[in-house]
Amino acid sequence: MKRILVIQLHRFGDIIETTPLFPGLKEKYPESYLAVLAQRDYAEVLIGNPYINEIFLFDKGGLIKELQCKDISLKASYDKIHAFIETLRERKFDLVINISS
Repeated sequence: MKRILVIQLHRFGDIIETTPLFPGLKEKYPESYLAVLAQRDYAEVLIGNPYINEIFLFDKGGLIKELQCKDISLKASYDKIHAFIETLRERKFDLVINISS
């Protein structure tokens, strides 16, 4: 089984424009496991999509607020991002399609 990650971290409309890619990937790789990485603000576009097996949500707005907060250290923010990236690495994706710039 091929493990595929699609990264789309842009705006709402960009995520909608990405959705036709999912059935195409499933057609090409019928036994694939398809995951999507997107901004938390736009999760509702992806939830319930029958072609997606897993959704990873990145909270860009929350991260920016956290970095501006004086009560949270830069290292703590870095550690949080690092842990998130490690979660993705652990999935050992065979194919990553980065739609984001």
